[in-house]
Parts: sequence; structure tokens; C-alpha cells
Amino acid sequence: MVHLGSAKVVLTPVGNRVRVAGTMEFERDPDRFRRRRIDAIVSAARPYLRHADWDDCQEEWVGARPMTPDGLPLIGRLPHSPRVLLATGHNMLGLMLGPATGRLVSGLLTGTADPATAAPFEPYRRIRRYGRTRTGSAGRL
Repeated sequence: MVHLGSAKVVLTPVGNRVRVAGTMEFERDPDRFRRRRIDAIVSAARPYLRHADWDDCQEEWVGARPMTPDGLPLIGRLPHSPRVLLATGHNMLGLMLGPATGRLVSGLLTGTADPATAAPFEPYRRIRRYGRTRTGSAGRL
């Protein structure tokens, strides 16, 4: 993975090709495809990859990123479904946090995770912070 910091673009090898990705927008329709955003990413990356065949772009897509209100991923078992273990909500840091998340998930599955390390990422931390709703059900994650 190569991060073109000033261009706000990330390059990732995928087979014999390169995935060029960047930008994050907050809007109500995360699946809305905007040609101008793709064009902006290409324009930002073009000076770094002068010999790339920009006319051979394939698989242009958009998609939602799993985000959390506090910016920390949700990693751990669900309180009412202990057989379900979440590892989501990494915002734009999924590739960078992947190895650390994998180690924590492995530790949670084997029972060897350090509780102090795991605590900030517990999925139910949002429920504890906001308490219960008026109907007595758990608050939002």
C-alpha cells in the first residue's frame, strides 16, 4: 500500500493492477456514484503515476465506510450474542489497523486478549455511555 499524502490517494496492488482510492464524503446516500469524485481521484494521482494507462480504468465504485461516533472501531463480542464477534468501524484506517485488529480478535477468540487493551473497543461501550432508553431497551451503538 502506498499513501500519496498530499494527494489524499491510496494505491493498493490488486493482482497485476493497482487500486486507486481516496476521498470520503458524508451524505445521506452513501451509494450515490459521483463521476466528479472519481475524476478528482484520478487527477490527484496522475502526477505520481505518469505512465499509467488512465483510459483503462475498471470497476469504478463507491461504498459506505463503517464509521463509529467516537472514531474507535468496534471489536469484541456482542453482549446478547456472545457467539458473534465484531471487528468493524475502522473509518479510513482499516488497512493500517488490520494487523492489530487481527491480533486482538485472535486473543478474544482464544481467551488470551489483554482486558485493558480490549476495553476501549468493546462494542457495547456505546450502550454503557448513554445508558438505557425510556422503554428500558439498550441504547444505540
